[in-house]
Amino acid sequence: MATIDITGLEPAAVVAALYNHARPVGLGVAADGSDRQLNVEEARRLLDEVPTISVR
Repeated sequence: MATIDITGLEPAAVVAALYNHARPVGLGVAADGSDRQLNVEEARRLLDEVPTISVR
């Protein structure tokens, strides 16, 4: 598996890019709203709602 260094990138920008380039699989292709895009500001708000964890 390839490793991608995201050091120095804004977490919200990474989340938005991953979300916007994800493709539905299986029955997900029939889901309403599958073409919705997430902008960086929306990603920031979502990340603000998630409790932070410490990874060691």
